[in-house]
Amino acid sequence: MQAAAPTVQVTVTVTDTAEEETPRRFSRAELEDMACRWDFDENECACRDLLIAAFPEAVSLWSEEELAEMDTMDLLLQTGQRKPETALEMVKLLRSTAEEHLQDQEAANQLLGWDMHDLLVSDDMLTLLIEELKQDDCLPVSSSRALMWDGPRRQS
Repeated sequence: MQAAAPTVQVTVTVTDTAEEETPRRFSRAELEDMACRWDFDENECACRDLLIAAFPEAVSLWSEEELAEMDTMDLLLQTGQRKPETALEMVKLLRSTAEEHLQDQEAANQLLGWDMHDLLVSDDMLTLLIEELKQDDCLPVSSSRALMWDGPRRQS
């Protein structure tokens, strides 16, 4: 009697990697909560995305692709070049949302020394900033920190 030839069974699983998972979109409230908690585990661009959600008319000048390539500083600077008043409102929103974390050196350096600095020291913003300082008793603290910051900055 002859033994049956062994058989091999192969299972192949094909995964289509061409379709990337769509990034999760967060509501304005969720983005404010992330910035307020200074927790960017779910969205490392939460501050930028908060500005996009809060100022849809101002960011309508750029495509979604262009906005995705910007960081918070880029968005503030480019908005400041076109609409300085809106850029200042953006700064005030970020400052008030993350205010309790500005006592933390790392958070203050990121927000004031990196994200906001170049905008706040630009010639386009100077007159506007002086007028705002006369009206907003909270702005001087955060603005003076940004103006005195001597850390890394990008040239535009």
